[in-house]
Amino acid sequence: PTFSALANDHYDILLLGIPVTFTGELTMQQERLAKAASMTDYLLLALPCHAQINAEELKNDGAAACLLKPLTATRLLPALTEYCRLTHQSLPLENDEHKLPMTVMAVDDNPANLKLIGVLLEDQVQHVELCTSGAEAVEQAKQMQFDLILMDIQMPGMDGIRACELIRQLPHQQQTPVIAVTAHAMAGQKEKLLGAGMYDYLAKPIDEEELHSLLLRYKPGHIGGTYTITAESPEISVNQNATFDWQLALRQAAGKPDLARDMLQ
Repeated sequence: PTFSALANDHYDILLLGIPVTFTGELTMQQERLAKAASMTDYLLLALPCHAQINAEELKNDGAAACLLKPLTATRLLPALTEYCRLTHQSLPLENDEHKLPMTVMAVDDNPANLKLIGVLLEDQVQHVELCTSGAEAVEQAKQMQFDLILMDIQMPGMDGIRACELIRQLPHQQQTPVIAVTAHAMAGQKEKLLGAGMYDYLAKPIDEEELHSLLLRYKPGHIGGTYTITAESPEISVNQNATFDWQLALRQAAGKPDLARDMLQ
């Protein structure tokens, strides 16, 4: 239909074509353009070649894009793709309402481990920050308030225990639960972790259900999650000559094949 015959409704996208025979000043049609812009979330103008000189001014008046006539799929598709990108960014995450309202920082110097815990956390909490070193974690803790921190203990440079001690000195992080994450349980480690200000202990490889239980225990408003470090689990001996168990690796990677491959490398 012509623009004047178009129903006065709201449209996701409105493509308004300017006739090739039009010779007037498009910038003088501000009232018409304003009406078109008010009827849509995304106004596209199809302009004849001689009208492209006004493209930037038309964008300032509300057009999302100005396309050259004759319209082709090659010219139209990028504009539609950009609309999809913009609307996708503006939509809330579908599952956010089912996630715990927590901001969690995870710290690990091993990229595969950090990637895994990041994926597991993103499925369960609303905001995740990932750090690759103790020093980076301390700097991040200075800038943000966290509901929970998952700290790898054995890292080069500043280890997790020292990072926890420094984070504990920050006034806004003094009550933030810090959870020790390590694959190696050593004699006397429980006391050392408590002394550094750790609240709890999570063994590697991280189990999704155990992580979920821990998040529920320390979510904001939950009472009873303070200083509950469990006894050290015995370190499991591994037969270096044994064939790896792909199904086990897949379970430990939350069913994600790419993560399982990363962890096995």
